[in-house]
Formats: sequence, structure tokens, C-alpha cells
Amino acid sequence: MKFLIDHDGQKIHKSVFVNDHCMTNSKPSDWESLVEETALQSFTQKNYSYCVHCFQAYAG
Repeated sequence: MKFLIDHDGQKIHKSVFVNDHCMTNSKPSDWESLVEETALQSFTQKNYSYCVHCFQAYAG
């Protein structure tokens, strides 16, 4: 699964579930793409949080 990192909003998004509710002041084209889940740990250690909109869509 691919993840998108919004550095301005410090959010981690699941790329296939990004929707209008996820949008911040930054544009998705400015976000960084990551493929490996192991790379997410470095962002969570820097106080990035998971986007509730993407992760709720994935759970349900």
C-alpha cells in the first residue's frame, strides 16, 4: 500500500483513500509518496499523525 506524507499538516495518508475531507492547505501534488510501511516509523517519531479520514475509510 502506498502512503502520502503531508509535511505541512504533518499527516500520513493512505493514498487510495485520500478524499476531500483529508485536504489541508497543502496540495496532494506537494506531498511525498512512500511505498514502505517501515519508513512511516520515522514520521510517527516526529509527531506526524495518521489521517483519521483515510484510516477510517480503510477500516470500514
